[in-house]
Amino acid sequence: MIIVQFHPQDLTEERITEEKARIKAFWEAMRTASEGAVDTTTLLVQMYNGIANGFQEHIPMELMFGPGYVHEDMLGC
Repeated sequence: MIIVQFHPQDLTEERITEEKARIKAFWEAMRTASEGAVDTTTLLVQMYNGIANGFQEHIPMELMFGPGYVHEDMLGC
């Protein structure tokens, strides 16, 4: 799972949509790269116009691809 957080600054809605598409295309390409592929199951984007160091759980995220959650098997269960 990858969460990308970015500040919209003075971007128009059109430009924000373009940037989200570029982020999605990049990570989709990384999933199938011949060298250095990244096994990404979920990509989320969070717009945050504040100043913070890290994830803000109270701000919604947009699902770009994948199921939106991580599934983990523990102890063979």
